[in-house]
Amino acid sequence: MQNILILADGREAEHFLRRIGQKRIADNRYTVVMPHPLSGETPLPSHIAVHRFDPTSYLKLRRMLHEEAFNIVFVVMQAAEEGQACLEIIRSVDPRLPVILLDPTAQMEAHNDSATHLVTVPELIAGRLYDQLPNVPLVAQNVGLGQGEIMEVLVPYGSSFAYRHVGSIAQVKWRIAAIYRDQKLLLPTNATMIRPQDTLLILGKPQVLTNLYYRIGQKEGRFPEPFGRDLYLLLDPSLEGVTTLARLQEAIRLQRQTGDVQLYIRVVHPGDFAQLEAIRSEESETVHIQVSYGDTPPETILIDDMIDYDIGMVMMAPALFKNPAIAGELLGRKKLVYLFGETPVDRVERSVVLMGSESEMESISSTLFYASETWGLEPCLCWYDPEGDFADRQRVIEHYETLARIFESPITIERETLNPIRALESMEPVLHIVPFTAALLEKDWFKFFSTQLGDYLLDSPRHPKLLIPAEEG
Repeated sequence: MQNILILADGREAEHFLRRIGQKRIADNRYTVVMPHPLSGETPLPSHIAVHRFDPTSYLKLRRMLHEEAFNIVFVVMQAAEEGQACLEIIRSVDPRLPVILLDPTAQMEAHNDSATHLVTVPELIAGRLYDQLPNVPLVAQNVGLGQGEIMEVLVPYGSSFAYRHVGSIAQVKWRIAAIYRDQKLLLPTNATMIRPQDTLLILGKPQVLTNLYYRIGQKEGRFPEPFGRDLYLLLDPSLEGVTTLARLQEAIRLQRQTGDVQLYIRVVHPGDFAQLEAIRSEESETVHIQVSYGDTPPETILIDDMIDYDIGMVMMAPALFKNPAIAGELLGRKKLVYLFGETPVDRVERSVVLMGSESEMESISSTLFYASETWGLEPCLCWYDPEGDFADRQRVIEHYETLARIFESPITIERETLNPIRALESMEPVLHIVPFTAALLEKDWFKFFSTQLGDYLLDSPRHPKLLIPAEEG
């Protein structure tokens, strides 16, 4: 819910308020301050709260701003000096509160205030008239087919797209073409991080973009976004053996913990009849089970299912993930991967990530917090170094501490002079968070002599693991 304050006076303000009354937006809450009632007989709708006082009153406006938290303020005043006075009062309370300020004369100044956006009336009129001239290129709102294939989307705080690198987001049938940040245009690369309050210029099929608009702005039910909406279990009884039903039950518990998502279960190489009947008995409105009896390779079945369903996280046994074709497809399509461990994730208390490169740590940070919040785990960043060198990752620490404040989720940061692999093995069962990169899948016959942390991360079956697509460091 966006809490919006409107300081209004004059003809333009009346037109603006009546438009708001006609175009009701359920997720917006409006508070209007105006010195005079609207002209005419039609009052404002009841969902718009009106306070009758002069918006330039320092004491009254300052008191309102202190008593209630607003997401944005619209200053639509008839006189330029009154609008400027309102802005000065707002800035005395909150220098960073976003303000949309109507400039009726094109002579106002925002005093280098990046949080204030001037809407200049003469320039708006001139721009509209200029667009009607022959042989004049149209501005962005008129470019293309005009069917919604070009869209701007604001990334709010709490969005699952915030604090993610562009390259770690699968962009199928759509693309992030540009990012507007602090009134500057950025042409993103895979390494560009999306930040709250960025405006994304996205291109793609209109139906895809409409769905994306709500997903980017969504703050509830965020996991496993932005990798997809639902969960998927690839179950192979020929590999799982006696643990098959236990894996199935763990997947169903995870689906229930995750919230309003569907769980799609694909059984390949089914076992005996009794076991298959036990699997089928778990089907429900949110749990969908399909069995493949033929010789189609599991990776082909997985690809088809990822095309048919909006899958965000794939669950499987580590033995299945060792299939290079399966692992490669999951990496290429940028999907979360949950690998079962000896202890189910609903029996652990912490999610742990071992310190890695700065780009990898930033790429997985927001998803670590979302997953921990969704599954009720305490996040922990473990900076273990056998040499005790803790000088080159301070920016990562600050990044995680900032996210912890934003998510209101305390994080434990451990610095120890330890071998990270041995320290991980000695822990009580945890959810091990791992950056999912191409380096993780590389086969090295000399790995025994390797000093790269990623060469050992998938070897131990003790802890369940969540692999998060990341920008390579």
